[in-house]
Order: sequence, then structure tokens, then C-alpha cells
Amino acid sequence: MNLSDNLRRRLPATHAEIVRQLSARADASGLSLYLVGGLVRDALIDYPNLDLDFTIEGDALSFAEQICAQENLAIKRYPEFGTATLVFSKRIRVDLAQTRKESYPVPAGLPKVSPGSIVEDLIRRDFTINSMAVKMNSTEYGELLDPSNGLKDLENGVIRVHHTRSFVDDPTRIFRAFRFETRYGFKIDAQTLTLMRDAVEASLVEELSPARVKNELIHILEDLHPREALLKLEDLGVLRRIHRRLSVRRSTDLMEDLQKCPELKRGKTWLILMLALLYRMKLAHSLEIARNLAFTRREVETVLNLHALKERLSDFPTSPSGVYRLASGLPRELLVFIMAVAKKDFVRAALQRYLSEYRFVKLEVNGHDLKSLGIEEGPIYGEVLSKALDAKLDRGLCSKEDELRFIKEYLGIDR
Repeated sequence: MNLSDNLRRRLPATHAEIVRQLSARADASGLSLYLVGGLVRDALIDYPNLDLDFTIEGDALSFAEQICAQENLAIKRYPEFGTATLVFSKRIRVDLAQTRKESYPVPAGLPKVSPGSIVEDLIRRDFTINSMAVKMNSTEYGELLDPSNGLKDLENGVIRVHHTRSFVDDPTRIFRAFRFETRYGFKIDAQTLTLMRDAVEASLVEELSPARVKNELIHILEDLHPREALLKLEDLGVLRRIHRRLSVRRSTDLMEDLQKCPELKRGKTWLILMLALLYRMKLAHSLEIARNLAFTRREVETVLNLHALKERLSDFPTSPSGVYRLASGLPRELLVFIMAVAKKDFVRAALQRYLSEYRFVKLEVNGHDLKSLGIEEGPIYGEVLSKALDAKLDRGLCSKEDELRFIKEYLGIDR
């Protein structure tokens, strides 16, 4: 099968030009260049994807350096894996990797990587539908390489692993299997599902590092059907391996509300949805989950603020200044979450006003103006400016003169 016409139709001019440059450079260097990854899979089912991932039978780092020097591009190198990322114009990222084979010294550990052929590179991948490549050299441009019959599984909507130790080697594939299943409406092959269940029962999920589990959950939460994929993980027993209290079912209504919220994409989508899973838990359990998923300090603070803010919803402030004081300094993700799930209309409206209006309100007066009024420097400056900001929010002070007039009234200054 040849996909040259398919690629020509779906690639924008900027991407097509990058492909042309890489193909010409590979020809000139005598290297075999292949397009791999999600774009190949998705091109075959007409699914949107513009990720440019290439693999090279040869020195990918040296090849990337040549392209970088020729085009004056930004480059990020990963010498331990023989890979590099180039950033072309319009922030188009291109990943280049040397074809490789992998072995797993211990279950659930990181693989030992060594150079390999293109076939060895393809069959090391997670599922057959992700194990296809397209030749990009001019002589065989567009030819599909499919050593695992991935095209047949793709056409039949089947997710299948290559071998019986697939989930033993890398249990993160369990998360990805459900992500692909729910994204495309596919079905996991019966034997593959049995192997997944065996890996969970063998406690292999617990062998993964917190960072790797977190990364897979982020991909799920930012995909098209996070709730459905998480429910499948829960049914298989994966979530309770992360924490005994972690469940989706008690939070499905919150996730549904969030997915209707237009603000959802204006922040870390995954963190907003994760807050839904933690909202009805005890604080201690939420913090344990945060630790088990290697949350950053800022993310842990967001969890702490979630539980603190939850207690304030019954006496939520009604004045603009009160809303400002409550919300100021809190991460956008937390405010979006509360705005989406709050039962009271005025709470949602107040947080929407904060995000769109209150947080941008600034005083025109400053310390120099206070000094000009004869006010001696000290803690009084902070108090006065804070009161003036409250007044600007609540009373709608429109000018610097209005602000100065309020300050004089507040301090009892006649002149």
C-alpha cells in the first residue's frame, strides 16, 4: 500500500515542506527515513493528526544536527535514547529517533535500548495499530511497512499487543489501551484484555514510578473521553492500585459538568478533571493520591486549596472585593473547577466575573501619592491601598482622583 496521496491531501503546506526537506536530506545522506507514530495510524482512518515523528536507520542525532545547521533551528537532544526534537517555523515540532530494539531487564522498568532495524523498532511498540511506518525516501516514498498486520487490526477496530509479556515489560500500556479504545471506539482483543488483567493482579502497576503513572493519567484526562477510559481502568482494578480510595464513579457527575464548561481548556485540563476525583474525598486521602502521583508543590497546594475552598461555598462572599480577596492567588484550574460544579448561580457568576474582570483591576494611586498626602511610610500604606482597591471594586471608582478622594475620606484628611 502507498500512502503518498493520502499524506499529500492531509498535510498542510508547512508540514509538507518539512517532510520534503527531511526526505531530501535523508536521500543525500544515504539514510532510510520513515514516518512513524500516530500520524501513520490516523492517516489510515482519516483521523486528525499532524504529529511529525520520524525514525532513521542510522545516526539520528547526527542527521538532526545537519538539519539544525542547515535551517538554523532550535534543537533538543536526548543522546541516551539517540533521539532529538527540532522546532521549525510556526512552532512545528519534529521528533527524530534512531531505529532501535528494546529489552526489559526487570518487569515494569525502563527498557535497555540498542540500535536495531526498522522492523525491530516497529515490533517493540505497544500495539499493532501503532506499529506501522511509511518510507519517506524518494525511491519508495509513501510505501507502508506493516510487519504486525496493524492495518488489519485498524480496519477491524481491534487493539492488540505483540506478545504475552507486553504488559509485564511495560504496564503503562494498560492505560494507553483504554485511551485508544475510548478515543476510536475500538475493542481490546480478548487475549490482550486477559494479559492486562493478569498484569494488574500481579501488582505490576504498583511497580511503576509515580511520575510514569501520572503521565499516563494526564494523557487520558486530556483525551476525548476521559471519564469512559477511567471507568474502564476502575473496573479492571487499576485505580485502586494507585490508591485504595481512588474512584471515578462517585465523581462522574462532576466530570460531566466540567466537560460542558467553556473554561475547561483554559488551563491544565487534566488538573481540573483530577480535582473532580478528589473533591468528595477526605483531605488526607487526596494528599496521599497527590503523593502517589508525584504532584508538584503547586499541584499539592491546589489540592489543599480545593478542600479549604470547599468549606467556604456555604458562606461565599457576595461583594466584588470579597470575591477578589478569596480568589486572588488561587490557580485558575481551581477556580474553573469550582465555577463548573458550584450549585449556586451567584457563585458561578462571581467567579466568572473574577476571571474576566476583577482580577485585572489595579489602582492608579501608589505609595508616592500617599507620601504626597503627608502620610508617613509604614504598614499603613498596605492597609490604605488595600482599602482603596476594595472600594474601587465595590463602588466602581473610575479615576485616580476618585481613589485619592476615597483615601482622604478614609484617613480623615481635609485638604
